[in-house]
Parts: sequence; structure tokens; C-alpha cells
Amino acid sequence: MSIPTISKDMFLRYHNEISKALEPVCSISIFCGAGVSTSAGIPDFRSPGGLYSNVYSYNGIKLQGNELFDITTLQDSGRLALLNQEMTKLRLKSREAIIPKFQEWVASINRQGFLRRCYTQNFDGIQLQTDGALSGKVYELHGSNQRLRCHTCSQISLRPIEDFDHMLGELGLVQCDHCKEIAKAALALNKRARPIGYLVPDIIFNQQVQDISWENKGWDLKFDTEVDLFIIAGTTLKTDGTYKLVKKMAQNTQRYGGIVVYLDQGIPCKKISSLIDVHFCLEADLFPCCFNENKTKDLFLKISPSLRTTFMRFFDTITTITPFDHNRHLSTGSSSKNHLAKPTLKPYNNHKILIFHTPQNVKVLNEYRQALVEILNRRGHRVELISILIGSFDNIPCMDTGGFHILCVLLTSSVVITNAVPAGQDMEVAEMIHFMRRIIPAGSDVLSLEAVVFGCYDAFSHLALAQRLEMELQR
Repeated sequence: MSIPTISKDMFLRYHNEISKALEPVCSISIFCGAGVSTSAGIPDFRSPGGLYSNVYSYNGIKLQGNELFDITTLQDSGRLALLNQEMTKLRLKSREAIIPKFQEWVASINRQGFLRRCYTQNFDGIQLQTDGALSGKVYELHGSNQRLRCHTCSQISLRPIEDFDHMLGELGLVQCDHCKEIAKAALALNKRARPIGYLVPDIIFNQQVQDISWENKGWDLKFDTEVDLFIIAGTTLKTDGTYKLVKKMAQNTQRYGGIVVYLDQGIPCKKISSLIDVHFCLEADLFPCCFNENKTKDLFLKISPSLRTTFMRFFDTITTITPFDHNRHLSTGSSSKNHLAKPTLKPYNNHKILIFHTPQNVKVLNEYRQALVEILNRRGHRVELISILIGSFDNIPCMDTGGFHILCVLLTSSVVITNAVPAGQDMEVAEMIHFMRRIIPAGSDVLSLEAVVFGCYDAFSHLALAQRLEMELQR
């Protein structure tokens, strides 16, 4: 199933329109992975340069990344020391990192009252560093590297983790205070003391049974996902448990009438595509600029079921825009080929010129029209000129084009450079082409349809442009 994909260029081009489409959103839940922390310099697991791709060594012990996080690491003191050293480095890096914009935004929407819940696979603890008020809203599915527990008795250490950073970074091993107290009490009673455990990060290890059942966790999954917007960000959902959880969440959001967004620079696999409505193919840190930082929740009503339909229509519309080949003429209609092969100069009664322009070049448009009218009238050509302002997709005009030769003039707001079109201008022209196709759909009974692109206003006089356009009419 094909889903709308918003590229980075498209996102930047239609930023205002996307912001307007998302404006009614007043409840948001998020499921995020390591991809939302990479901009802070925190590596993910599976990408090149990620934690799994490295080799770690200490005192003659060498481990691959996936071996470092294996549950068997807890059974060997040497491997455990290596784990603690590497995790201490990662913990210090997380503590000193600049908070990514996406995670700052999560804290911001919580303060505004829009955040329902944030489920995270990350154990770096960065999300909770943004705001202590998030502690009740963020579920750390894979534990936290900002806490230590005993690998034997599982007791969480109550001492500040900073007390152990130096020793763990140097030696890799710190004994559990709770185990030592139990051993001391046992010796006082002349009983055999059990082995004293070591402190390790309070994270989920590979092969470790992870219970992510929402019922057993006490999560109110129904409440958490009855939201206007459910965002899946920076994760590929490789593990079955997390995929099943997200599937349940996404289905519940869609049933409620909300929209499910996948936010990741990678192409979603088929399993993920089956869950989502829209893919934003860009960095997670760009996405928050779609939301008004100053809006308050009490300004908005509960989202209506029809808004989901509105969302999907909007995203379907902007993703149908395709890059335009500036050197190619567009032609439709059975007689267009003959018209181009054997052009006639007169009569011009059945010609219309549609001039597409942006709000930035209204002045240029007016001067251009004036020059064009003068030259066409002087030569006795009767051609209807229609100016079309590129704006909202909801205001695309309807007009009679049947039985006419149509020439579409695309007035860009920047210079046209052959084979080196700037991305912004390319999107501008693509938008104009989209409007043109909506006004004159393929298969309509126009006699012919051609499109020309004009830019570089400083290089040509407007009269010269008008003469060039008339030459196009004679082709």
C-alpha cells in the first residue's frame, strides 16, 4: 500500500500549509527510538557507526557491540567491567549533550497540555533531562542508563549515580551496597553470606525476557492512544514486542479518528507502512517547527472524525506534486501533435494564456501582462490572458478550457538555470504544474497544452519576454 511521503524539500516548501493542517491537533502521543537522539551525538544501535557496529576491548577482552549487550555479559566480571566502562562514557556524553530539538519539543507540548504519553526505546535518559515534569509521562521501555541496579539482587541503587561515575569509568566494577549490608548481617548471625553483586545499568539486555504487556505494566493504552496525532519517530521497530505494541497503538489512534505519522529519514518497511498514514522523510528535529509554540489547549475543541479525512486529503494532494522538466513541453488531446507539427499563426481566437505566479512576483506579473497585451493587440491577436495566483489547494479556480489551445506561462521568483535548478525553485515550478494539472486534467478536450518557464527577470526586458512568449504561440 502506497502512503504519502513528505520529503525534506517538500516539508520546507509547504511548511506553512502543513502547520495549518496540523493546527487543530490538541492531543499527541509519541513512540520514539534512538533516531531522535543521534543529533545530540548519541549513537543508535544498528546503523553504520552505531553501538552494534563497534568493537570494544578491555584487559584483553574484545566484544562486538551485540555481544556487549548480551545477557551473558552479566555472568563474567571482565565483560561486565567492559560494559560498565562503555556505558559510563555514554552516560557522561548524554549528560553533557545539547538536548535535541525534538526532545525539547516533547517537553514543550507537555507544558502546553498536549502530550498524552511518550513511549521511548532509548535508555540514554535525555528525554527526562529536558523537564522533571515528564517523569509521569515518559515510559522508558528499555530501562535507563541513568540508573544502576545490582546484577544479583536487582535492587536499584539509591545513591546519586554521579558517585559511581569515576570508579565505573576507571575499573568498571562497583559492589552493591544492598548486597554488602545483607552479607554483613548474615555474618553477624554466623550464616553463610550470598555472593555480593555488582552495579550495572538498569537496562534491558539482549535475550532478557522483556514484559511489555500494557496490562501488566499498568498502562492505559486506550487512553494513551485516543489522540489526534500519534508519532512514531526514529525507530525501525525491529523487535516483535515493540512492533506489536506500536501496531496496537496505531490501530487505536486510527479508530479514534487521529492520524499516525512516521518520522524517520529511512524508508519504512512493509510492516511499518501498514500501520501509518503519512511518512515524513526528514530529521526528527525539523518536525517541531510545524507547531505553534504559543497556542494553548483551551483554544481548541476535540478533533472531529472528519479531520482525519481532511489530513489525508491534504497530504495526498501535496505528495502528488512531481519535479518538472523545464525543457519538456506538456501536450494532451488528440489534435495536439498535428497542431505542433503544422503551426498556424492565425486565427488566435481559440487561444488562452494562463499565467501562473506567486505572491512574490505580483509586480513583475503586472508589467509582464502590460507588455504582452500591447504586443498582441498591436499585431491583431485576440488571446485571453488569465492570471492565476499560486496559493491554497482549496482555492484552485475552475475555468473552461475545452476547445482551446492553452499556453501555460510559469513565472518563477528566481532564475531558471538549465540542468542546475535550485531545489526551492524546482518545488515552486512543481507546485505551478500541479495547479495546471488540476485546472486542465489529463484527457480533457483541449486542442493543445504547452508550458513554458520564465525567470531571470533582470536579464531580459519584459517586452523581450513578451516577444519570446509570442514565438511560443507560433510553434
